[in-house]
Amino acid sequence: MKQLIKRIPYNEIIIICLFIYILNNFTGKSDKIIVADGIGYYEYLPSIFIHHDFIRLNKNTNLERVEPEFNYTNYQGKKINKYPCGTAILESPFFIYTLLRNYDSISNGYEKPFQKSVFISTTFYLFLGLFFLKKLLRLYNIRNTIIFITQLFITLGSNIYFYTYYNGSFSHIYSFFLITLFIFLIKKLSQVFNYKTFFIAISCLGMIFLVRQVNILVILIVPFIFGDWKNLKNTLSNILKEKKKLVLGFMIFFSIAFVQSVAWYFQVGSFIVYSYQGEGFNFLKPELFNILFSYKKGLFVYTPLLFLSTLFSIFFIIKKRYFEFVSFIFFFLILTYILSSWWSWYYGCSFGLRAYIDFYGILIIPLALFLNQLDFKKNLIVFSMLLPTIPINLIQSYQYKEFIIHWIDMNKERYWTTFLKTDDQFKGLLWNNSPSEHETTTINQQQFSLEHKNNKFTYKFSADFKNTESPILKLKLRGFFNPKNNSKIKLTITDQQNNIIHYDERYTLTYSNEKINRRGDGYFYYLLDSNMIKHSNNLLIEIENPLEEFTRLTLYETSKM
Repeated sequence: MKQLIKRIPYNEIIIICLFIYILNNFTGKSDKIIVADGIGYYEYLPSIFIHHDFIRLNKNTNLERVEPEFNYTNYQGKKINKYPCGTAILESPFFIYTLLRNYDSISNGYEKPFQKSVFISTTFYLFLGLFFLKKLLRLYNIRNTIIFITQLFITLGSNIYFYTYYNGSFSHIYSFFLITLFIFLIKKLSQVFNYKTFFIAISCLGMIFLVRQVNILVILIVPFIFGDWKNLKNTLSNILKEKKKLVLGFMIFFSIAFVQSVAWYFQVGSFIVYSYQGEGFNFLKPELFNILFSYKKGLFVYTPLLFLSTLFSIFFIIKKRYFEFVSFIFFFLILTYILSSWWSWYYGCSFGLRAYIDFYGILIIPLALFLNQLDFKKNLIVFSMLLPTIPINLIQSYQYKEFIIHWIDMNKERYWTTFLKTDDQFKGLLWNNSPSEHETTTINQQQFSLEHKNNKFTYKFSADFKNTESPILKLKLRGFFNPKNNSKIKLTITDQQNNIIHYDERYTLTYSNEKINRRGDGYFYYLLDSNMIKHSNNLLIEIENPLEEFTRLTLYETSKM
């Protein structure tokens, strides 16, 4: 009984419960988890089990349930899912269970029960990732208290928190689990070699490749995990002695990796495909500084915990473990070089530098080792340095969810202007509905009347919406935008009988185009009902509590998002 009690994963249970509590009570939940790249990773499942259109015949295949131009690539006249299938394989038990429970009410596989199933899936794999991180750190003889602190900080003090829920459909938590498991197995092999562990590690490596091919880079960390060249050399000698088992290991890896080739073959009739058409690496122009320090997405800017952990790799020099220091820094530099050479070094519209999440189980090791060799007083000092990373990460996760942090266009000024700000005037700037300038045309409008009364500017338009085909209205407002300004802009559209058919209000603070604390242009986007506004001819705009008069108002319409 005592042995059973000892095996209960208390650390992971406590952290997952804390994660869910914070999610429910502070940062808030999201109804839609399967989004953006996550749709592509997940799409294998509804395609195979619900729509039965995985074997596609041509590029005109109906894929209305997703954004086909985003999630699929045209390859030799046929459609191919550009994302690897490994994430879908790991999600499949949760998907199939949800499908069987809700079979009669399913239409496309993206309904609320499936959104929840993805959250359950990522939470489960986060649990497993933390579990094997604990087992790995125990092999380094790290104290249980330090292990728990490390697990806690990597969950709440890094963007693992964000990608477990808000972007849980992405591949990163699944890769975090697999890579952490892999290095745990490698660490076991470095201490006691046996072929059972070797074959499991090879199988894990195959799944790592299947989830995200570039993560095969994890093999470069093997020297660091072994700790010294002699230990690594002896283990390699043992493996090479048994050539049949070595060949079997290769066969296990390639049989797992070949699953992706089979998926490609069913889609386009070819076993070897580069599915990321038009995207690739530029190894001559790596963005080494930006990927680490840029306000746009820099790893160390948005996840300072990783900066501290990398800094604490000095532990290996202090302890004269030079082989480990060199091999760790070598891995980190090669990883950074490869990741920063991707054409989109910031990895699209996302929170922080998500490409590193997969390797957090490795990158957190120096922090745990450094804390483990300190006495209580010194640990308190380091802990005081680490502690702010949790509120910073949680607040910024909330900011991203509320569109306070821009998902792709952050800079130094925007970062510090919004740093830890959660006030209403910073929320919901609708950057996700921002048509480009060339897609808009000015609405036919008569001269507006202006009234200034009770600290309120009122603009009345008589606008012609009869020929407006688009439900997207763009308002350009020129004025002075200041974070201390709590002025609001209210838009009201009425019909010929002055009945309100559309109403919207939001704060005027915006910085989508010009710098803060100076005169500039702000853009506001309104999603309107196209049938409704055709019956209207009056538009009222009120600006409450402006710091100064806004000098220009222009309306546009657009036909595209």
